[in-house]
Amino acid sequence: MTTQAPTLQTERLTLRPMRAGDFPAYAALMASPRAAYMGGPYDTAAAWGLFCHDAGCWALFGHGGLMMDLRKDGETTVGQVGLNAGPLFPETELGWMVYEGHEGRGYATEGAAALRDWAFETLGLDSLVSYTHPENDASKAVALRLGAVPDETAPAKIPKIASSATTGGPRDGVLAVVQPIHSFAHRNWPHGLLFRDAILGACAMTPRLADTPVLTTERLVLRAPVASDFDTLAPFVTSDRARFVGGGADKDIGHAWRMLAIFAGHWQLRGFGIFVAADRDTGRPVGSFGPWFPGDWPEEELGWTIWDAADESQGYAREATLAIRRHVYADLGWATAVSYIDPRNDRSRALAQRLGCVLDTTAPRPPRDPALEVWRHPAPSEVLAA
Repeated sequence: MTTQAPTLQTERLTLRPMRAGDFPAYAALMASPRAAYMGGPYDTAAAWGLFCHDAGCWALFGHGGLMMDLRKDGETTVGQVGLNAGPLFPETELGWMVYEGHEGRGYATEGAAALRDWAFETLGLDSLVSYTHPENDASKAVALRLGAVPDETAPAKIPKIASSATTGGPRDGVLAVVQPIHSFAHRNWPHGLLFRDAILGACAMTPRLADTPVLTTERLVLRAPVASDFDTLAPFVTSDRARFVGGGADKDIGHAWRMLAIFAGHWQLRGFGIFVAADRDTGRPVGSFGPWFPGDWPEEELGWTIWDAADESQGYAREATLAIRRHVYADLGWATAVSYIDPRNDRSRALAQRLGCVLDTTAPRPPRDPALEVWRHPAPSEVLAA
């Protein structure tokens, strides 16, 4: 599928869009002690959330993560650079990480400089910062080589993403405690110098997911997520109604933003993902539905959420899921589909039954939550014949 992520080249590197095949190496770094400076180590579930977020920001902001490949062979991936923003970050951040065995060769500086220049020239940003752990001398050295200056006045609240395996948290990474950081300022200047300017620029483009299907039902339009969905999604994610799908009353808007970014990133990485259902007449978002396959999922899943309590019991979830199930069988070629449901979630269990699903007690469960029930959807032959 087409994305808005650019491909940039430097003397030794190609900076390219992220792919699903990049995840194993990314997850390995995030599970290692070296991830301590980034709030880790992280289990596979939390790493997948971070990975999707980095990819999904392209659809939501028009900037995000890029992988760094060596130009000499076009295959060796040495790390990642990226731009982060949203409620998770007080300012737009320029970040970098280098995989084990490739440190100390200047790749982080070379890649980050290219992305920094692209951000200033293409996005029209006036300001970037880089957040570093106080003990991460290597990262601080990169910031200084890039010409950044320590900024004692910059807001310094940045989240740590806790491991769901060790915290008993939700299914795709959680917003947790704040870690100590240092801020370095990268500033745009007409002559290429860097200086402090408190005004944050806006993206010059209108970010969106490209080449994603749009499905319609009697009452709904099913489309890829967009940044404006956050206004409706956030109250749901931060309410008790979301407790079975990774949200809850103890979550904040940062957690909700990461969930939206994960939705968008899944589309970028898998070529399919969660649809947002909107009212055909008003465009009002109703909920999220459809295909879901995180990095540690044993099978492709069909999921559903209704965001506003007033829209429950209106048949929207069944209507959307029937259309999307036909889509994944007919257009994506899925041979089967499951829905993972918390055994306490009576409403979802009842919907699964109305969709013709049956409880599959022999199917593997997601390792992050082995208590989930597996509901098996009818086979493609049955669905497509109807």
